[in-house]
Formats: sequence, C-alpha cells, structure tokens
Amino acid sequence: MYFEELVRIIERLRGPNGCPWDREQTRETLIPFLIEEMYELIDAFQKGDSEEVKEELGDLLFQIVLHSQLSKEEGGFDINDVIKGVVDKMIRRHPHVFGDKGFKTSEEVLEWWKEHKEMEGKVAESILSRIPRSLPALLKAQRLQEKASKVGFDWDNIEDVFKKLEEEIGEFKKALDKEDSRSIEDELGDILFVLVRISNFVNVNPEYALHKTINKFVSRFSYIEKEASRQGRSLSEMTLEEMDVIWNRAKKVDSPKGKINEVDSPKGKINEVDSPKGEINEVDSPKGKINEVDSPKGEINEVDSPKGEINEVDSPKGKINEVDSPKGKINEDK
Repeated sequence: MYFEELVRIIERLRGPNGCPWDREQTRETLIPFLIEEMYELIDAFQKGDSEEVKEELGDLLFQIVLHSQLSKEEGGFDINDVIKGVVDKMIRRHPHVFGDKGFKTSEEVLEWWKEHKEMEGKVAESILSRIPRSLPALLKAQRLQEKASKVGFDWDNIEDVFKKLEEEIGEFKKALDKEDSRSIEDELGDILFVLVRISNFVNVNPEYALHKTINKFVSRFSYIEKEASRQGRSLSEMTLEEMDVIWNRAKKVDSPKGKINEVDSPKGKINEVDSPKGEINEVDSPKGKINEVDSPKGEINEVDSPKGEINEVDSPKGKINEVDSPKGKINEDK
C-alpha cells in the first residue's frame, strides 16, 4: 500500500505540475545524493539507532524509486522491472532453497554461484574487473586483495606482511629524505595498501575501522571545544598542554572502563587497562609521566585549569595535592 503511494508521489513530483527541483534532476545530478544517503545509512547502523536506520532506509528507497522513474520516463525499465529482476536473480541463485539442489555449506553455494555465472557468460576476463571503480579507495583495496588472495596471490602469514610494511616505511623515509613529492605520494600509497592487507588478515574492514577512528576524533575534539566554551575561552587561547589534558579526559568519557584504547592525543598516548587493581592511565608529556590509579587505595582526578592541576582524594594514606608549576609542588597530609 505505502510502496505504491511512494511510486505515485515520485511520479507526481516529476510530473508537469510537480516540483521544479525534482523535475530538473538527472542520473548524474543525483549521484552525490545517492552516495550521501548510503553513508548516512551506514552512520545510522554504526550508531545503533533503530529510528535513524528506518529513516535512512526510507531515504535510500526514495532514491531507488526516483532513478527507476527517470528510466521509465525515457521509455526504459520501471520499478516493477527492478523488483522482478532481483526476485528472479535470488531464486536462480538459491536452488537449494527454491529448487532441488542439496547444498549444505556456504562453500558449496559459492562454488555453484561461480559455475552458474560461467554458464550465463558473466565471467569477466579478469577476476578484478567486476569490482566497482567508484568504491572508496580503502574498500576497493580490500576487495582487490580479497580477490587476489583467493587464487593464492598472498602472503602466507601476517608476519610476512609486517616485514613488507617495514620495507615500505623504509622506502617512504628515503623518499622524504630526497624531498621527491611524487615518490612520497607513491610510497605512502604503498604503505596504505599493505595496511589494508593487514586488516584482511585480522578480518577487519579498513573502511569501517577508519570511520570509527574518525568518529572518535570528532567526538573528543568536540569535547575540547565544549570545555573551552564552558571556561569562556577559545581554543586559540589554550596551550597544547591544556587541550591535551581535556583530550585525555574525553577518552575516559567515551571509552568503557577497562577497554584498551590506542588513539594518541597530541602530546602522548593513553592506555586504559582493566585489572584487579583498577584502571591505569599513563600520559607522556614533556613535563613527565602521570600515572592515574583508580583502586581501593585512592583516586586521582585530572582537573583542567590554566596551571594544570591534579588532585588525589579519599585515600587511606591521606590527601595528596599535586600542582603543576615550575617547581612542581607536592603536599601530603597524613
């Protein structure tokens, strides 16, 4: 019922008395919107927001029906042809469900699909040629390597890939020393390609992994901006050390206790380790190292201030106040 209504709405939007903007659109002008809707849907998946997923699926469906309407206006296929095509394909590709084939494993199904494509004459000259040219670079690199790996063109173990990574980093450093911009670009690309191979070895999608890291960076940087605003200051007025303290606090806010986090802040790296003694955070900076221990013995809280202050409270041994200053003063009251 609602699907048919959606089709009628899009026909009307594209009709003589429809929306001027919708009537002006072509396949080419709609490409950016189609890509954007796909990424918004992926964002909703990653957030785990069911309502947002529902909305973004609807937006993507709108794009599919709209492109089908454009084809219909040109005397080509319509949305019913699109649906019939995928229905027929799924039935053909699943004879073990809709027919008399007796496949029991996914490997048997994949082998049959390969044979079926050969019978249909859909086997490409190269195993790499059917990978879409417009895929994002990281995802495309992953797909290319997966195809090559299936025919044995791959390293035997991940240690060999690490050796290759070290080799590529060495070549990149040589290019930097020569200040050869073209070689720098080529060698950096080689490093990224090897990193994608590592991701395949550990069954991690590099595109999604990088998106998650980007989201973490945005979240933590936004935390710094909000904290600066709360203090009535702009980021340009803050030192890197002050921003670094807030960054480290932001890591604790958006990371579950006990989770190991490997994202560096501008001034150092924090590792959070869940152990019987509690949570340990180490921050390296030019001023030294701070160990923060949340355990029965006490708790250290980092408090942002122009001077950078760290307070340790509620310890059976007493109260320790450590104020970061040129002399670095520590007071302990028993």
